[in-house]
Amino acid sequence: MDPTIATEIAYHNGYDAGYKAGKESLNPMQGTSVDLPCKPGDVVYIIEGNSLRTCKVTGFWIGEQWIQLQLLDGRTFTCWDGIESYLNKTLFVDMELALAEWEKAKND
Repeated sequence: MDPTIATEIAYHNGYDAGYKAGKESLNPMQGTSVDLPCKPGDVVYIIEGNSLRTCKVTGFWIGEQWIQLQLLDGRTFTCWDGIESYLNKTLFVDMELALAEWEKAKND
């Protein structure tokens, strides 16, 4: 695990987050892993209704069927059944893609 972020990562339900290949990788004790699109300190963009929020990730909570991003403003963003169903739909790591999707959603 990268020592510069090791102290920023949350532990929960027997899972820990470790740094791997530029992404966070959640490693259950069983040895499998799930790659995340960001790490603590990264900025993410979240579409909520008609709003686009810019948020800094401070850590993760990991449950059996969910991953929750901890955000600097004290809020959280929960991804049920994995991040894939939220990534580039309501949760973005790319600002330009987030703005384009937000504009499209506002016009629908």
